[in-house]
Amino acid sequence: MTDIQFEEEQMYTRPNTALKQQSALARLVLKTGIVRSERAAQYVLLGVAALALIATALIATNAFDRRDATPQAGSTEPAAFKAAREAAARR
Repeated sequence: MTDIQFEEEQMYTRPNTALKQQSALARLVLKTGIVRSERAAQYVLLGVAALALIATALIATNAFDRRDATPQAGSTEPAAFKAAREAAARR
């Protein structure tokens, strides 16, 4: 019973993923010539993302500002709609 042998199949391994690859966006920033290293390109991309987040927050706060949407006394129409309707009537 000790003479049993198994035929093992060849085991496949994943390629070495430890090699660092540049992201497509970092390569794009590097190609523009704005920066010379991958780390600097990542900082530029981080800054762009931060600016986009700030711009989104500003647009969202202005879009959902409730002061312009409150109806005036005696009117059920929001002030912004009334102003747009009056401006269109003047044309």
